[in-house]
Amino acid sequence: MNAQMQQQTKKLLVRLGIILVLFSAFSTAFAVSVRYRRMLSESIENQEKIVRNISRMNSSARDLSRTIAVFRGMLPQAFESSSPEWLLYSQMDGIKTLLAPKEMLVKGIDNKEGLISVDFAATMELPESIYYSSVINRLGRMQTLICPSVDINSIAVEQSASDGRGGLKMTIEGAAQMPASNQSVTAGAGS
Repeated sequence: MNAQMQQQTKKLLVRLGIILVLFSAFSTAFAVSVRYRRMLSESIENQEKIVRNISRMNSSARDLSRTIAVFRGMLPQAFESSSPEWLLYSQMDGIKTLLAPKEMLVKGIDNKEGLISVDFAATMELPESIYYSSVINRLGRMQTLICPSVDINSIAVEQSASDGRGGLKMTIEGAAQMPASNQSVTAGAGS
């Protein structure tokens, strides 16, 4: 009877071992499938984010292209075909035409800190018929130019006694400037 009980105990232990192995295998398979499912859902979610971001990036690229096109439309037509020096001196001609000064002093081209610039000083006699505000509006228009940009450093206004009619004498100092290109060779760079 003892042998029979030992044999039954062995059979039960074998069954228990098989059940434990099967339980471990099923538990492992279940854990792997849960983990795989979670990783798969995260991958699908990340892929959807990537697709959404691609459309956003395309939209941003189109907006950037439009902005560049608008900016290029604001540049003078001669910007790409002319040298920076020519553009600066052309801007000086524009300032002379716009303000019609009695005297205009234009300095040489200066190249520093990645910008090339031309300093100028314009002196104008304003009779009573021309209002101070119209000159200020012209100066404002000049400062809205994109390239070359015009910076007004100072404006001095005094009563003009030279003509005896009570006009104003206005002196404007400023600079026209633009980014220096690598090909730009300036005569005033070393001074």
